[in-house]
Amino acid sequence: MNRADNIETEIKLVAASPDILERLAGLPLVRECLVAGSERTKEMEACYYDTPKRRLAKAGAIYRVRREPDGYVATVKMESSNSGGLSERLEYNVPLLDEKPKIDGFSGINFLLDLPKLVGKERLEKLFTVAVVRQQFELVVSAQTRIEAAIDHGHIIAGDKTLAVDEVEFEIIEGSRADLLGFIAQLAGEETLYIEHKSKYYRGCQLIGEGALLKDNGAGRTDSEQPLKDFLLKLLKEKIGNMLFLLSETAVAHEKSSLLAELTEKTIELQNALDFLLPLFPAPECDRRKGFLHALADGFSAAADIGALVGEWQRLSAKMRGVQSTATWTDLLKEKQQATHCPNHSAAVLFSLWAWLERQPWLDEVQPDREDFFRQRTLECLDELLQHWQRVSGEYKKHLPALLGETGKLLHGLGLIGKELPKDLRKVEKAAEELHDSLLREQVAEKTGQRIFSLFKASGGRLLYRDAGILYGWLLKSEEKKKNGQAEKYLSDLQKYRDKLRKRLEGNIEALGD
Repeated sequence: MNRADNIETEIKLVAASPDILERLAGLPLVRECLVAGSERTKEMEACYYDTPKRRLAKAGAIYRVRREPDGYVATVKMESSNSGGLSERLEYNVPLLDEKPKIDGFSGINFLLDLPKLVGKERLEKLFTVAVVRQQFELVVSAQTRIEAAIDHGHIIAGDKTLAVDEVEFEIIEGSRADLLGFIAQLAGEETLYIEHKSKYYRGCQLIGEGALLKDNGAGRTDSEQPLKDFLLKLLKEKIGNMLFLLSETAVAHEKSSLLAELTEKTIELQNALDFLLPLFPAPECDRRKGFLHALADGFSAAADIGALVGEWQRLSAKMRGVQSTATWTDLLKEKQQATHCPNHSAAVLFSLWAWLERQPWLDEVQPDREDFFRQRTLECLDELLQHWQRVSGEYKKHLPALLGETGKLLHGLGLIGKELPKDLRKVEKAAEELHDSLLREQVAEKTGQRIFSLFKASGGRLLYRDAGILYGWLLKSEEKKKNGQAEKYLSDLQKYRDKLRKRLEGNIEALGD
């Protein structure tokens, strides 16, 4: 915690398997940054309290009494922001003589709440207990940044209910969030680590069935009066945080294909958003980051496609006789999916992008007006889209993926503003989504054929190879007709919007928001 201003900045991570946490402190990357003599292990027990009417929770405050080797400490925390899993909390500590909770002693340290007034005549009652063994050490990750790492193993206990705790948290002692995230990106490149979005307090409240009492402090909202760059930085970090959360969900999901497909969409959205905001960033570095995201989206998409093949095979085997057993396919495809989807590489890319954004790599110090920027950039993207459409209108079918990419850049860019799209542009959006879905299904069919043949041609299984061809043809035929009709509708809607927009722009640029 930055003790000068009582702000605790930290991020919590969980591992794909318990043995990763066990060996974390011994990794060469960690040992290189280790502050000599900072390693220690201790048992800790923290009891969380609130009034019977939950006045503290409703005020956004967390109160706990923690037993440490050298005594008892009362702590009050108030979350000031939580962006994508990186939280900043106001934290105040007061030493106690024993384990009994007390609310006095905080007024002399510039505390924001009047605890005695807030609690009133109510008493504090225990909600739950968190008991952990903590392995703690300090790391110097850059010339400016020193962090504290804490690996916790233990339980949250509420009566006869328990919930395991196995996590590592990194807290800034001094320095920058960018350096912290850069270090985590390196760490995630070596071990499979995921963001833990829920604090121990939140998980404890869920354990006792009171998660709904937690106050919405507005984290993740965007202030309409924020300067453009602060506004965009917060939105982009939220997108990255959501992707890291989805990535963590793939670790526990039995059916990963839908999550991987959603990750593909989110990655493309983030790539399009960076493309829309390109004038604000140095082009070579921004293009490099977009390249990483493009490769990430391809990996997610491939893994999702492979997983979806199992479902397609089950559908086919239910309708047709003589095909090989689903189990034979499932084993081979799951093995291929594991080789395609690499969670630690994906997390490393996202953390690295997040660290880059934290350094605010803007082209200059000029702060454009938000409305002017979005209006001008929207016109530029529309111009690119319509010019592209005119160039390929005679042979649009083979250029549809590129056209949809341009449409996506525009729509995702407009989505950053948070304003409702004009009615006719919503029609274009809907038509583009339908066509995009159809193209994806057709691409799945094509990729299915390629992957099936590469998987089974050399396997010596003639029946598998024959069945692969049946599945490939069946998928392709079922999607081609749908795609052709949707392509015509999309291009018709796009042309109508282009013509209407041109008339508007000749009159008044403000009509874009009508």
